[in-house]
Amino acid sequence: MTALNLDGGVLFFFAVGAATELSVFMAGWSSRNKYSLLGALRAIAQMISYEVPLILSAVAVIMAAGSLSTDQIVEAQAGYWGLLPQWYVLTPWGLAGFVLFMVAATAESNRSPFDLPEGSPRSSPATTPNTPASSSRSSSWANISACSPSAAWASPCF
Repeated sequence: MTALNLDGGVLFFFAVGAATELSVFMAGWSSRNKYSLLGALRAIAQMISYEVPLILSAVAVIMAAGSLSTDQIVEAQAGYWGLLPQWYVLTPWGLAGFVLFMVAATAESNRSPFDLPEGSPRSSPATTPNTPASSSRSSSWANISACSPSAAWASPCF
């Protein structure tokens, strides 16, 4: 039971989650400063390196359910194995995928210990006044709010 049943709902979720890279690139490009652009490209490379395991953690569930639709993935887990529910998180590959998903979601939200893009103010020299300050701390709340519903969806689905 969802508001909109998409056949590629999992793909839509990951596509919307990848939109943050575009905003970081546009912020670095619009500053018209080569160092800000290089910093934005470095941050994008780091964000992509966190998204690849996030997407790969969902592949096992997609293959087991045989669908990209979130409704069909949930329906594939409707039964019981004796007393245990037939959730994918209770299988060894599902548990490994869920742990990988949670670590990658924590990394994507730039929480500790993955908060490397926001360096200490002491590490950036004061001789570059034209490099704008990053507002990625406020965007980390957007990442957390995007990862939280997917983790709630993923816990009975993995």
